[in-house]
Amino acid sequence: MAKKFKYDLDTLEWDSTHRRNKEGVYCYCGLDYNDGDSMLQCGSCAQKFHWDCVACLKSKPLRGDIFYQFKCSVCNNGEGEVYERDALSWVQVIYLTLYHMSMAEPDKKYFRWRENICSTINDNWSGLFPDKAKTATWQNTVAGCLSTHSALFKSGFDDTQQTGNWALHEVAEPTRERFKGPTKSRDA
Repeated sequence: MAKKFKYDLDTLEWDSTHRRNKEGVYCYCGLDYNDGDSMLQCGSCAQKFHWDCVACLKSKPLRGDIFYQFKCSVCNNGEGEVYERDALSWVQVIYLTLYHMSMAEPDKKYFRWRENICSTINDNWSGLFPDKAKTATWQNTVAGCLSTHSALFKSGFDDTQQTGNWALHEVAEPTRERFKGPTKSRDA
């Protein structure tokens, strides 16, 4: 495990949101990343890491995933990385899933409830819910959340004349603040 970076972290010039540095130097490897790449951010040094350079990850995170605690091996004195998944609500999981799919297929306006959304959640279950077993009704929970949280999720029925088509009202990166207020339109 890395005990120090190949570069001086303190000399990097970051933008105001700490998303990019002028030098294009990230991770243990010191390489740049492309917009849309899944990157983990260390909670201690705030450096970003390519998911495939992080040894402790068992599966690739979805694009936009910020719901975790991560400490790189440099900040952990070379003792290995620490990664812990935050407990996610169904609303957060669905939002993250729709954001991920929207970034992967930007020309697609809507995603099917079972065929796209539930399938993506199922494929990424162990990363989203590492300690949670699937219940027989989990897909019904997804459908219920989509239907009741209309401040976040938009039905495509008016556009497609078909039920089960969904999108984000606004394709915006997930933030912790987005889920602090009302997400149901009647509450807004």
